[in-house]
Amino acid sequence: MSNSRQKLPPSRQWLEQAQADYRAAEILAGSAEPGQCCQASAKCQQAVEKALKGVATLLVESGEQTAVPQLYEHRVDRFMTTIRRFRRPLGYRQRVQQDFGDTTLSHRVAVLCALAPQRPEPGQLHARNTEYPYEVAADHWTHPAAPGQFTTLEVEQHLATAKQVVGRAACLLAGHARRAVPTAARRSP
Repeated sequence: MSNSRQKLPPSRQWLEQAQADYRAAEILAGSAEPGQCCQASAKCQQAVEKALKGVATLLVESGEQTAVPQLYEHRVDRFMTTIRRFRRPLGYRQRVQQDFGDTTLSHRVAVLCALAPQRPEPGQLHARNTEYPYEVAADHWTHPAAPGQFTTLEVEQHLATAKQVVGRAACLLAGHARRAVPTAARRSP
């Protein structure tokens, strides 16, 4: 790993991984292989999750928030809910609220995040997800790559959501990077 990579702030590292996941989703979505729709959707979910974790991390790095939400939590749609509830947006919070406070986008993120595998509550069915076999009815199991479980239309919607979230996160982080130029870099030789 190069030294320049090691100096990237954590928020930027989250974003770069989100962008890589999005590119992988596009490749999988373009595949003619049967059963790839679930894989493309899984990568879209991961791209959205990592982009939002990058935004959460940026809020901590910029002093707008004191703690990063649980980084091992897949349901980052809850972070979108928090953004919409900011009472007095200041600094980066205002930009985050503008970019991520849209209720339609929040709904699309929630739909995508619900596809991350989760342990069911006792007595509940294993829910549809992008990675593990699940129950469509009591004792009737299927798997994500089975024909008809994920459609190309769903994948297109997931790609659109991921593109929007990752793109907005990239713009936000780029704006932060321009404002956070180190003092030594501002001095002219």
